[in-house]
Amino acid sequence: MSNIAKKRLFIALNLPLNCKKAISDFIISIRKKIPEIRWISSDGLHITLHFLGELSAEKEEEIKISLQSLDSQFKEIELKIGKIGAFPSINNPRVVYLECGQVNGNSVEKLQKLIGINLIKTGIKIDERRWKPHITIGRIQKQTNLNLDVEIEKIKFKIKSFEIMESRLKQAGAEYREVAKYNLVSKNE
Repeated sequence: MSNIAKKRLFIALNLPLNCKKAISDFIISIRKKIPEIRWISSDGLHITLHFLGELSAEKEEEIKISLQSLDSQFKEIELKIGKIGAFPSINNPRVVYLECGQVNGNSVEKLQKLIGINLIKTGIKIDERRWKPHITIGRIQKQTNLNLDVEIEKIKFKIKSFEIMESRLKQAGAEYREVAKYNLVSKNE
């Protein structure tokens, strides 16, 4: 099957609009201080749970079906934004992110692990590195020394679903489209 029929997919927690606005306002406030970074637009802000890669329509359907077992199996997840960081390190930044932590409990980590188990059952190879919830806010093309000593206000937000997302790479940056949505909480609650 050709690449034309495949989609670049990932599983994510999409952020509520008020959280996206607060992060966008933060980016605007520091943009001039750190010009080396290509900042993510508010539409692109999310927490990636698993990157799936280029998949056929058949594999996409198999994954959608496998994730239905997690629909409505969790409580609403409340997260808070922590400090700014970088991958692979502050000294060699390529990706700039905001740390996220769960306010109560660890269900976001449990959700990420259970999704991974379901993906493995469908034949998807998952990233085995320790996962830390974060929101990517920028990317850096060439090595540079950054001063990431900036503060962001403590933002709290609630997540009620997770989604399979399609990423279309464009010259201006990635465009995202929701492919499937799974509620964390039963609609009756």
